[in-house]
Amino acid sequence: MVAAVIESARRAGKAGVSLSVHPDNARARRLYASLGFVDYGLETKSLKMDGRYYDEFLMAKDLSAK
Repeated sequence: MVAAVIESARRAGKAGVSLSVHPDNARARRLYASLGFVDYGLETKSLKMDGRYYDEFLMAKDLSAK
């Protein structure tokens, strides 16, 4: 599914794709890294659920490089 989103963005002429992922979700981070996404930041307290705040890593994939 992620590959389909990347391809759709590429066909639409987008410069890149970005996402956020919970720091404890190592499996997802490995998947995104294997697809060419790189970490570019950490958004602290980006999500609040049940009164608790969660941080998220910010990741992006540059689509401008051929």
